[in-house]
Amino acid sequence: MKLSGMKTAHDMEESRGVCFPADAVVIGEGGPKRMADVQIGDLLLGMSADGKIEYTKVRAWLHRDVDAVSNMTVVETTHGRVVASAKHSIAVDSAGRVKYAYADDLEEGHKLFAKNGSSARVLGKGVQATTGFYSPLTYTANFFVGSSAESAILAHGFAHNPAPVFSAYVVNVLMNIAEFFSSSVHEIGEKQQRKYLHPVLRAVLAVCPIVSVDAGDEAPSVWRWLQALRGASENRGVQVNIV
Repeated sequence: MKLSGMKTAHDMEESRGVCFPADAVVIGEGGPKRMADVQIGDLLLGMSADGKIEYTKVRAWLHRDVDAVSNMTVVETTHGRVVASAKHSIAVDSAGRVKYAYADDLEEGHKLFAKNGSSARVLGKGVQATTGFYSPLTYTANFFVGSSAESAILAHGFAHNPAPVFSAYVVNVLMNIAEFFSSSVHEIGEKQQRKYLHPVLRAVLAVCPIVSVDAGDEAPSVWRWLQALRGASENRGVQVNIV
């Protein structure tokens, strides 16, 4: 299905952005709010590892670029629209279980997780110009997000990553270590207000330059992720995407 008024991915060759745009809507404890207005410590609606829909605290910003302009994927569902980077991990309902797929890989008929526990069925996709890159890290590493509160579906905090669940575990362990040594590690300085990359993530990227490793299920993805890390340490130029 081609969405009216938008070009398909095949119609556009411009570079894509990452994360979510500034005007994406998340569900805060006090109600819906724009992604650009989210603060560290806010409670956002997400899903626990055991499948319970609950509020989860924003631990840090992984990446934020206020002025970035890019083309992102628009996913039209029975609940409304969701705009995300082409390679952002979206939760797909696989026989009642969460399985993450890139936004660009979603197909008509795929069932996504809506915030009220129902399924939002994919109707089609398109591309549109957006402003801002925003990627918050919550303690569940996921949150409900959409173009409106009604269209919000479950998405992971990571993009360009074949193993988001495992990668989130690794990053959270590193965050624990960083917090032990510095209580201010998540603070964003005045000069970084408009463009920011978390220092822990920056350190990871310095050790492992990033590009995705294709994988199927999460378990083999973990193995390929580790192989990629080994390859990077041996200067093979193999890269793994975290966000």
